[in-house]
Amino acid sequence: MNLNYQELKFAMEKRGYAFFDRGEYNLNLFGIRSAAGLVNEFNDWLGVAYRDEWGNEQLQLFAGTTKPGGYYLKQGMLNAKGTAILIPGQYRGVWKLGRHKSYEALEQLSSANFKVWRDHDKDGQFDYEGPVYSDVSGLNLHTASFAKVSAKVGAYSAGCMVIQDPLDFKRLLLLVRKALRYYPNRFSFTLIEEEKKRRREEEDVKPCLRKLRQAGSPKEDEKLHQRPRAWLARDAEDAEDAKGTGRVTKERRCA
Repeated sequence: MNLNYQELKFAMEKRGYAFFDRGEYNLNLFGIRSAAGLVNEFNDWLGVAYRDEWGNEQLQLFAGTTKPGGYYLKQGMLNAKGTAILIPGQYRGVWKLGRHKSYEALEQLSSANFKVWRDHDKDGQFDYEGPVYSDVSGLNLHTASFAKVSAKVGAYSAGCMVIQDPLDFKRLLLLVRKALRYYPNRFSFTLIEEEKKRRREEEDVKPCLRKLRQAGSPKEDEKLHQRPRAWLARDAEDAEDAKGTGRVTKERRCA
């Protein structure tokens, strides 16, 4: 995924979320949930955006999951109401540098306001709907295994945010420790869903690219490659306009 500091800032502020843009190592911890509903895959992104000691914009992305693994969707429910799936949104002051099981990680505070769906049908698929619960506990940010880069989520997540590569997780903890030099031990988290429209447009543009390549027009080919990125900035506005007025946004076709 290609994402920079300003793009994340725009996406968060467009949704009405706070973005911490002042101060050194004022960490914006975030997750981007894949639009693909694949179970047991590390196909989401966890990340952090901040300004360093020189004021430079920094953003780091780590492969991970924001969803429970197949084990807890099928037979290993820890709660009779179902396995927790975090609902997208911004959650202020929900983690501290603490422990997950026996190692250092971002640990849920008792005052955290996480909201989750609970998947209880044991069909091995994600249920992104139903009653909203705020009774979740132990929803931490941690890694899968320190011994290896795990290929599948499996039993590593019962609803926690999990970074796939332990080295990436260690890099994040280094930033968390730096942040604690300046701020209290309290961290916020924002979960955003990948835009399905973006994925669909990128698929739609492929036939157009083939036509242009056959016509031998490299300049037009390059221009078309840039379009999906430009459309991203309009996605939220188009959706809001369509929702508010009932109009249908104009279909974008190959030029």
